[in-house]
Amino acid sequence: MTVLWVRGSGMKEGTIGDRGSRTFRWRGLVKSDTPNEARAAILGALPGYGSPHPEDATCLCVKTDARQRLGAPRYWEADVEWNTLFAENKDPREKQKQPDQRRPDWSYRFVAIQQYVTKDLEGRPFVDRAGSPLSPPPSIPIYVQEITISRFEAFDDPQFNRGYLNCRNSDAWLGARPGEALLQDIRCHQVFEQGAWWFQKTYVVLVSPEKKIPGSDAPAGGFDYTYVLNAGPREVQEDKNGKPVVVPVRDLTMVLGHPALLDYYGRRIDTTKPDWQELVYYLPFRTADTRPFWPLDLVPPR
Repeated sequence: MTVLWVRGSGMKEGTIGDRGSRTFRWRGLVKSDTPNEARAAILGALPGYGSPHPEDATCLCVKTDARQRLGAPRYWEADVEWNTLFAENKDPREKQKQPDQRRPDWSYRFVAIQQYVTKDLEGRPFVDRAGSPLSPPPSIPIYVQEITISRFEAFDDPQFNRGYLNCRNSDAWLGARPGEALLQDIRCHQVFEQGAWWFQKTYVVLVSPEKKIPGSDAPAGGFDYTYVLNAGPREVQEDKNGKPVVVPVRDLTMVLGHPALLDYYGRRIDTTKPDWQELVYYLPFRTADTRPFWPLDLVPPR
């Protein structure tokens, strides 16, 4: 069984639509040497799905149709359509692939996370004209990149996914140094395609470039630790025996209700001294787990 020839009927059609979209249609005739030719062979002789139009490479084939003639079974009437709308939105060839072999959808935006620090970006402390620390201090927006990856997967393991929530990267990931990327969300729902169920997974990753506040040990940005100023309404003092005890912060005979800056040992810092800024201490608290990101195979499409 052989396809003998493919000939155009002379009917060509072109249309320009919204947003400059272009549509081309072709009608022709296909002849086989047998009335029992397989339909796959006839379609195989026509332009393939996703192939470009010979006169416009931006128009991709989105439809091929072949109908066997009644009373003349060796002849097949064929219609082919090309369109730019599919090429602008998604490659139609991707829809023909197995779902887990398709190109993942990647998108990103930039969002602000507020960080409360005691100094501005030039290293100047947040204090009033009398030199008193502002309580609470102003916040500084740290912009992070929010990356969204959506793809099909053949298998799903909810327990594996749960282990990655609120985890920062222990390895370098797409230019983000260890600790700068945080897996914020994983979404999954099932889709039935090509006779099977697939898991459509969506990952949301935050990438925060680490910034240093001048004159401070506390970085603003990154997800390794949350740095909190060592301050509070209580301080460490020594009793008459020289042992450290925790007592309320006092100013003469009055107990202060607002936090006081404390040094590394928990003692109140005398902000009247010129070198008091060097004593300011930050407490690092780990607020995100650490896991390598490479098992997730989150690689941008090419």
